[in-house]
Amino acid sequence: MTKENVEKGKTDISQYKLEDLVESVEDGEFDGKKTIKIKMKNGRSLTTLMLLEGKWLADTIWFR
Repeated sequence: MTKENVEKGKTDISQYKLEDLVESVEDGEFDGKKTIKIKMKNGRSLTTLMLLEGKWLADTIWFR
């Protein structure tokens, strides 16, 4: 992951509204940690967020 990739991702994602991408949000738990699984309207998983040390962190990079 590079700074350039992050900047490009910011530009790309700014073209969308949250409502355009998200179909559902599911609470869960993994390895004793709270999780939130976010699914896109096409049925694919967008990301899973994990609560670590008081911060919600994504388990994957969303856009490349």
